[in-house]
Amino acid sequence: MEFGKLTTPMGATETLSALYKALELAVPERIVCCESPRAGLQVVRELERPLFGGTDPELFIRLMRTHRRMVKRYSNPFPSPLWKETKDGSRLLSRAQLVKEALLEGCPGFEDLCRDFRFDAQKWCGDEFELRKPMCMSSDAVGETLYEVSKLARGKVPPEWGRLKDFCASAGWVWPFERVAVICANPKRSIYDSKLNLLHCQDGPAVTFQDNWAVWAWQGKQVPRHVIETPGAVSEEELLKVKDLQRLRMMLERRSQPLSHPRLQKLKRMVDGKQFCRFDRRHLPSKAKPWPARMMMPKPPNRPHQVPPDGIYYKLYGDGQLELVAWSEKGQMIYLFLEHGRAAGYFHVHLGGEQYYEDGRMEDFTPWDDSSPAYYVEKSFEEWVCESLGRFPRG
Repeated sequence: MEFGKLTTPMGATETLSALYKALELAVPERIVCCESPRAGLQVVRELERPLFGGTDPELFIRLMRTHRRMVKRYSNPFPSPLWKETKDGSRLLSRAQLVKEALLEGCPGFEDLCRDFRFDAQKWCGDEFELRKPMCMSSDAVGETLYEVSKLARGKVPPEWGRLKDFCASAGWVWPFERVAVICANPKRSIYDSKLNLLHCQDGPAVTFQDNWAVWAWQGKQVPRHVIETPGAVSEEELLKVKDLQRLRMMLERRSQPLSHPRLQKLKRMVDGKQFCRFDRRHLPSKAKPWPARMMMPKPPNRPHQVPPDGIYYKLYGDGQLELVAWSEKGQMIYLFLEHGRAAGYFHVHLGGEQYYEDGRMEDFTPWDDSSPAYYVEKSFEEWVCESLGRFPRG
């Protein structure tokens, strides 16, 4: 088979062979080295199915067994993992996700070959486990586990972990089948936003591999090349076809030309932070009365400790902007709290709530999960406030 130009990453062949041996597996008959994940996927696509040696690479099974031994050895192998919040962790996980998105977008129909291995991608079955059919591994994506286990074990990790760490330092993606293994070199260039630690470049690719296959990104989100290099060429027709709301908002941020479609105009106002709408006494229910002066105001997102007598209450800022609307009944209270001079607020309903941020994101809070990430919405601040006020009795 002819695979085109192939380049061996520095030491990758040797470290992968050492990893196979550490896991007591036979080294593949052939190790193919490529310059990028796209080139690696093209190689894997041309391999005959029997060369895979089964549905799942046995190497992943052995790694999971090593992981299981670590779980039994240490009562809690991942105490308060902070890796994702560190500079290196944020950058690695951002790159792993974006490269995979670009790979799937450029090679549709081969999603089964891009199911990547993660140490948490498993289902426990008693003392055993069942992997969720991974076919490849991104070295970026395993960095968190390697870091946490090494820190917990104070460097005393089994040989398998040490060999995996060595391999991850020398190569990027890998398809580690039994008879043939396909390795891809790490990127030769990655550009990040210094504050967010996410892939970001405003005038070129954010990630570039050895064969010049590249990924373009804006604040951690993968976008088409022309959105970065020629944003003025992005048409409204193209924008209306984008289903990913976060990507659409970033494309609108890049585009400076006037918009005619109402939906795009509204989203652009949200992107630009020009969606603040002042609410005041005119928007109150007719029977609303001032919040009791001596009673403490509720502090979002916490449940109020003091509840006033049954009724509807309000509080205004000094300039007349609406600050609070609350409805108390039978010892329960829901309330709408709006921040001063900003398109932001919080709506509390019994045990849960939702927060609206001025950039057009919302976040849900429940007694069971207060850590869910914020998500972009098409609902403007004005629409959200009006919808929230509609939950209060009007009479």
